Amino acid sequence: VLAVKIKLGLFDVDAVSFERHAIRRSKLASMIFLWVNLVVIFSICLIGAGTRMLIEEAGRTGFQAHHMFAQSVTCFSSCGLWASLTIMKLLHLPKRHPRIHNAKVVMQGLGAIASMLPILVGRLSDFEALVAVVAVNILIVVMQTWLNAYGAHAYPASASPSRVQSPASSPAPPTRR
Repeated sequence: VLAVKIKLGLFDVDAVSFERHAIRRSKLASMIFLWVNLVVIFSICLIGAGTRMLIEEAGRTGFQAHHMFAQSVTCFSSCGLWASLTIMKLLHLPKRHPRIHNAKVVMQGLGAIASMLPILVGRLSDFEALVAVVAVNILIVVMQTWLNAYGAHAYPASASPSRVQSPASSPAPPTRR
């Protein structure tokens, strides 16, 4: 379930056109985008490692197992994933409505913080910590999918799509002679 939700969060929540992509915005935005991609990949690897440790420990010692290192790896990597995806979303131009785009940014940022709840709460079992991380990931993806489908109705003031231009497609400023 966690792997599917991460895949949905990465690839299926919001398609990015070439005109709105971070690579097209500026050299700084493209460099940040490329570096943040490394954090995304590293976070996904750590989520897999932490999840495996949590499942093995819960399987070996029961549902009350408490392996703080495994919980920390899983929670910090989930937080890192959603924080880096938040930065990526900020680097891209909005698809239709800037308010919906900003709501998705806030949702991902809050999801990054919520991924740390098992660590902040303290004495959760490994199974409970894993369920919490999976639930946060599901909530983020479901809310973003809902905003894609019904966001224009949620933000009626932005119901008429505003044309957001990328620097590459905007007209050149007049030159002085």
